[in-house]
Amino acid sequence: MTDLSIVPSDWDEPSMMEKISRQTRARSVRVRDFVYYPYLYLQYRLERNTRLFPKKGRVGCTVDLVSGKEAVVDTVPVIQTRTVPTEKIIGETLSPKTARKQAEAYIYSSVSVGLKWMGTLKLIQEEERVCHRPFWIMTCEWERGDPATVIVDAVSGRYHPLSL
Repeated sequence: MTDLSIVPSDWDEPSMMEKISRQTRARSVRVRDFVYYPYLYLQYRLERNTRLFPKKGRVGCTVDLVSGKEAVVDTVPVIQTRTVPTEKIIGETLSPKTARKQAEAYIYSSVSVGLKWMGTLKLIQEEERVCHRPFWIMTCEWERGDPATVIVDAVSGRYHPLSL
């Protein structure tokens, strides 16, 4: 068992199975596993110092510590510490140091292009933490066709097919 910082879920297993069954129109839905996926969460304070148009703001970023995929986040995740089975934790393939560098480059790019911040941008890191998001691995079966495996985000309820 390991103490882990996780993003808590409001879903329970039976409710999620019913939701997936309804959305996929599957005859049956079976839970294969429940895992915790690692992310690095960073929050930055942004400053642009120009005489005519000074600007300030905050932005959050997550980096997937398995694939390295970055994303801008609009809310600070609520984190709780829970004791979970060690074998249910997906291992990190990216170090937090490498992920931090990726996040900074991603934020610079996203903010200057997407948010229209021109000029010299200063990033001040305010927060950093590794957190884990819970996921179910489920198998869906239909009357016709092969079963499919889906990964279900236990926080948002979104799901995606997996090729195993």
